[in-house]
Amino acid sequence: MTDSVLENLAPNLVNLKHLYVTGCPKVTHQGVWAVISSNISGLLGMGLEGLSPKFDMAKFSQRCIDSKVLVGLRSVTLTVHQQQPLDVWMTNVLNLLSLAPLEIFQIYSTGALFESPPTNPFWSQLVRTHGLRLKRFSVHRMLISLGAIDDICRHCTSLEQLFIVVEPGSLQMLGSCLAQSRSLRSVHINYPPEAHADTTPILPDMDALSIIQQCSSTLSQFGCNARVWQVTRTMVVNQDGDLLSHPTLSPYEFPDVPEAFLVVRT
Repeated sequence: MTDSVLENLAPNLVNLKHLYVTGCPKVTHQGVWAVISSNISGLLGMGLEGLSPKFDMAKFSQRCIDSKVLVGLRSVTLTVHQQQPLDVWMTNVLNLLSLAPLEIFQIYSTGALFESPPTNPFWSQLVRTHGLRLKRFSVHRMLISLGAIDDICRHCTSLEQLFIVVEPGSLQMLGSCLAQSRSLRSVHINYPPEAHADTTPILPDMDALSIIQQCSSTLSQFGCNARVWQVTRTMVVNQDGDLLSHPTLSPYEFPDVPEAFLVVRT
């Protein structure tokens, strides 16, 4: 797949609803723009993953803003541009998505793991712009601070799915952040790759349960690294006669791959 191929296809893709280009190192902003600018229906979903180092996010985002071609975009999946300064790239992405009624946001790094302090302003602005609509927030190989997670859970009032990267030492404090969300259905946690050298990547059941007990009763799936649990509720009556719901863990029963493992393409 190249820019020329996309440019030739563009006149036949005017009614396209979803555009996902993955692992195409010869595709730049020129080819993607050719498809988007020819579209008359308005994209609902877009993925730009593992494209050319020459992809100019600044030019692409400005063209999209000027023409308002992404005003109907509800889902986006992006890989971090390794060749540009992270703060510049993130600013351009925020500009790209500023007019979109975004509901699903997925981002991951295909190379270096990005630490949390430099990314905090990005998460904060993303939440301020799209928080009331976001239903899925997925991040891989980019650390998110507890403060940013708390902000996401507090202000993304429709959030149902949260996939994040945190340090193992932060797990004890994670539950209070997740408790801010009243609509979470799925949570999946990944440790940074280097954490596996000193820490067992499997989270014990009791530690998982201590986090889940602080979450909303809407939570039905919880995962950490390669392990996923179903969360079920047991109803009990206390001494005062009040009906209470207690979470319990059970193995993931469905044959399908959990959504958390579908975020990243390798």
